[in-house]
Amino acid sequence: MIRFVFLITYVFLVALVSGREVNHTPEVLKIWNKEQHLYTKGSLPLSEASLVQLEGWLDRNAKNWTIVLLRNARGESWTNPQGRSYSGMDAVENLLGRGLGNHPGFSSQLSSGTELRNGAVFVLFLEERKFSYFGSDAYDKYGLGESNWRGNLDAPAIRAMRGGGRIIDAVKDTVTSIDRKLTSAVERERLQATQRVQAKAYALKATYARVERVRENIELLNEEVKPMLKNSATKQGDLARPEFKYWASSLENAKSALDLKNVEYAQRLTKKIQREVAGHREKVQDWYSDANVLAELSQALAETNRVESNDVGSQFRAEALSQLATAQKEYGVANSVYTTHLQAAQASLRSLARSNTLAKHDLAMRVKKQADEARLKRQARIAILVSLGATFLFITIYSYRR
Repeated sequence: MIRFVFLITYVFLVALVSGREVNHTPEVLKIWNKEQHLYTKGSLPLSEASLVQLEGWLDRNAKNWTIVLLRNARGESWTNPQGRSYSGMDAVENLLGRGLGNHPGFSSQLSSGTELRNGAVFVLFLEERKFSYFGSDAYDKYGLGESNWRGNLDAPAIRAMRGGGRIIDAVKDTVTSIDRKLTSAVERERLQATQRVQAKAYALKATYARVERVRENIELLNEEVKPMLKNSATKQGDLARPEFKYWASSLENAKSALDLKNVEYAQRLTKKIQREVAGHREKVQDWYSDANVLAELSQALAETNRVESNDVGSQFRAEALSQLATAQKEYGVANSVYTTHLQAAQASLRSLARSNTLAKHDLAMRVKKQADEARLKRQARIAILVSLGATFLFITIYSYRR
């Protein structure tokens, strides 16, 4: 009895460490367990020792993998729960891809990095010279499922078999290659997730700081418009009355959003208010400095004189004076629209300068033309006198000789 129990135990252990041999692949579905990774069918050019070593390697390095090595797929058949029948390699592939995939034990295998199902199957058909592969959710998520098997993930297996029919290497290299890619993808995703968390934390802190900087700029703007508010002429102008209440309310909304970790909304709102405050401050600072600009423009127009026959220049000068007058009026009541008229006046002044330059050039050309014409007339008169003198001299000499 003891010998019988020992014999049964020995047979079981040998099968467990070397690979379970089956007559037909549907048996795999019946006897599958997570401790057994290697299943074989038919005569394979592999020693018992190599199968033992392979099972041990799988147990150490690929606990979630099921490896099925077949001499061939002849005689294979399988009918799925819906009643559809398959034969040959189709039977093996559907059985191990769909049938085993629904096995409670197989589907309960989870990746420690993703908590997704990570059961995987590699099948080798020796005589048919074909490989099949099936990966669960963890592999599919990172582009390592069976849709990427042919022409991509199958490269290590093809390389091993073409390099001398190395079945063991085909298994190990395939498992190692795919799992290495999976590990890299998971690590990359984890790193990206960490970076996103860090970026959000940085953005949260930076946006809190931005809110405070905007508040400081609002205080500076408040000080800058105080002189305008003290002046009865300028206190009603839009430059003297920034949107202080709206800005303060918006910043409070942004801070509340930050307290709720809604960084994106707070960023958009804070940046919007920051642009508005900065823009208004720039307009106010320009208003203070543009007093000199208006004075200089007025002086420049006063010094311009109408160039002779330059009607276009006169029009530009009139337009510049009109725009300047409007700019001075709006500036005097601190309305930002003054800048539009100021720029128009400056543009008209530049056009006037170009027009005057062209007019002066035309005048110079007319003077030169008149001088050239007078010179040509003098030269013509001299030529006539010389001709008459030569004729008279010829007649005199001719008469003398006769």
